Amino acid sequence: MVERYLVLDSDPEDDGLRWNLDRALPGLLPDAGFEHRYREGDPNGLQRDVWEGKDTKAILSLVADHKTPSHYVLVEATTEALADQIAEELGSVLPVLSLATLQERAQDGDDPSDLVRMAQGADPVKLDARSAKIIAAKLGDEDALTRYRAAQAAGLAPLPEFLEPLEAMAEGDEESSVRSMAKLAADACRPA
Repeated sequence: MVERYLVLDSDPEDDGLRWNLDRALPGLLPDAGFEHRYREGDPNGLQRDVWEGKDTKAILSLVADHKTPSHYVLVEATTEALADQIAEELGSVLPVLSLATLQERAQDGDDPSDLVRMAQGADPVKLDARSAKIIAAKLGDEDALTRYRAAQAAGLAPLPEFLEPLEAMAEGDEESSVRSMAKLAADACRPA
């Protein structure tokens, strides 16, 4: 399956987006035959609503990550063309943030969670150079929450170049939560 992540400029606490998407899908993508199938997860943690396209085998997941916080749509489709078509149609009705906007927000550093949202919006298999540079720089930030979120972002979009700084953080960061996240992220960055 081909995946596309669409990070939304919305509050994961806003459940109205789920209902709006449910109402919009039949008119927006009538050929896909999307039907809401189920909701799963923890309303205080990670929660996911899933729509399946009976005619295309495509899957849409609206994910509300209440802890980061982040709100995004995961599009899964059988072909690149179908994934792109669905993402483009959804982008016309949802408040989707561009990768450039996510990168600007992450680099500005006003909200450390923007690092995670940027990693979600980037291609985790082929992370672009600018996103990688932003994550690498923030791994050494003086703020513990920023280092934590940078490690989390590195684990979501793992690269071998993140391994050494993450291992150093896992061993020597003054904050135990940062050490724990750095260890998890380092494990994700290790070659299989």
